[in-house]
Amino acid sequence: WDRSPQSYALDALGEPEFMVVSAAFPGETGWSDAASVGRAGGETFKTQWAYAREVGPQIVLVNSFNEWVRPEEQDSEFSNDIEPSEAHGHFYLDLLTEQVAEFKGF
Repeated sequence: WDRSPQSYALDALGEPEFMVVSAAFPGETGWSDAASVGRAGGETFKTQWAYAREVGPQIVLVNSFNEWVRPEEQDSEFSNDIEPSEAHGHFYLDLLTEQVAEFKGF
């Protein structure tokens, strides 16, 4: 994952090539760090996708889909996993579909 705004890699021509988007991200010392950013009802994910659309990299990596393991993930708010779950249903899978479509210009 990456913090916000995300960093990105440049290709050989100096154009944005690669960027990561995440539904939430921990602070420097992990999820218990006060600087951690939670899901905020999908706003964190949307904000990171908006920046990806602004920068326009060739490749966007979504971090992460299904790595729900403690202590890496604290709870459903402070987890970057977007797989369908009891806590969120299919919300993040649907949001991913919407954001990818916007990124690709559909």
